[in-house]
Amino acid sequence: MDTYKGYGNYGFIPITAAGFCKAISQLAGPTTLEKYLKLVMITLMNDFERRLAQRKVTASIIQLFHLEFQRILSEMKEQREAYYLPCKDRFLKDLAICRLKLYPCGAELIDELSGVPRSIMINKGLSQFSRSLPYFLFNLKGFRPVYEMHMHAPLKTSFNVEGWNQCFKRICELLLINPDIKGVSCVSWWYDPALETISPRLAYLRQQPLEGGARIFFVATDKYAKSGAIEKSKTRRKLYERGQYCPKLFLMIWSRDDLIRWASK
Repeated sequence: MDTYKGYGNYGFIPITAAGFCKAISQLAGPTTLEKYLKLVMITLMNDFERRLAQRKVTASIIQLFHLEFQRILSEMKEQREAYYLPCKDRFLKDLAICRLKLYPCGAELIDELSGVPRSIMINKGLSQFSRSLPYFLFNLKGFRPVYEMHMHAPLKTSFNVEGWNQCFKRICELLLINPDIKGVSCVSWWYDPALETISPRLAYLRQQPLEGGARIFFVATDKYAKSGAIEKSKTRRKLYERGQYCPKLFLMIWSRDDLIRWASK
């Protein structure tokens, strides 16, 4: 489970490991597979210090890792059946934390090795291409490696203005000791300009990075609202059902220089 070191989604499971999980499920059932995957996570957590020596992380991130490990171990006693399976996104994020693929930063997890698809530049025609090309060439200076942010339900208590400030500061501290990382990125419906009118309390999610020099580019229209944009809001759900709101996904990209400059203020 911990042998894959390349770029890719945090939920990617190498072919050999995936085949092993499938064999366990077929021979002994999904309950046995869950017990095996719990054992994998515990083994990875016990080996944390040795594997951490190969990474450059800050003391605050190490502290958050230990807090996440405590949470994961505690939840093993109470999570319902069919939680620890490779088809469950929340489990895959917990597994990725144990693998050190995802770093806990407070309000968000970050993928320690990711990149920005070049196709982003042409997602909205010539106008986006002309805006994005200079940014990727001269500000970001490439497309990878970057840290990629991911939401995780257990971190929701930090989902507020101060929590996000602290999250970005921790990312900045990581950038300072990892000079090869070009910045941080996130794709979400949070960066849709329409939210400033529909859900003004979430406007800081877009405004904060923009004020610090980040750029936001259109990715896609979420026609069937699969991104979670209407799950937690009756207002957005009603507007969506009436055809007055259709979620759109945007990429937020914040270069290392601009983020460091923002944090220094």
